[in-house]
Amino acid sequence: MSAEDGAPPEVAPIADARQATVLAPSTAHDANTGTASEAGSTWCTDDSGGSLDSITNTRVIEPYVISARDAQVRASRSKHVAALRATAPGDLVTIDVVTCPTRCDRAARACGYDMRVANHSNIGKVPSILVGWIYVDAVDGTLWWDDGAGPQSEALPP
Repeated sequence: MSAEDGAPPEVAPIADARQATVLAPSTAHDANTGTASEAGSTWCTDDSGGSLDSITNTRVIEPYVISARDAQVRASRSKHVAALRATAPGDLVTIDVVTCPTRCDRAARACGYDMRVANHSNIGKVPSILVGWIYVDAVDGTLWWDDGAGPQSEALPP
């Protein structure tokens, strides 16, 4: 059946791993960043649009008090990311994608940066392996993640 027949359209399976692993609710990433075509959704990066890796910048706009670059560097030094690296000793585990917030709803954890943590040690075979998604609140500098045991957090290191 099709939507023209009055039946609801078929729902495609989740194509983006972020929706399966990001903080509950699973739409937190989309609610935080809007759509890629939404104006201003790349204000915190200097991407040309053709790269998966985010080149973060130091811009800070109200109400945020931490830039994407500062959030990325500090999250890289966090206990949580260190623990993720420890699960793959010798591998290159980095934060390689940062998405910019387009609104601020702190109760919904939609007032900060979503970041992809990936393992790049298998380059040549696979572009990268998703390790997980983290979220940095751009107002209070708290790092959030959900590894299946419910939302957890830690303050970013200085």
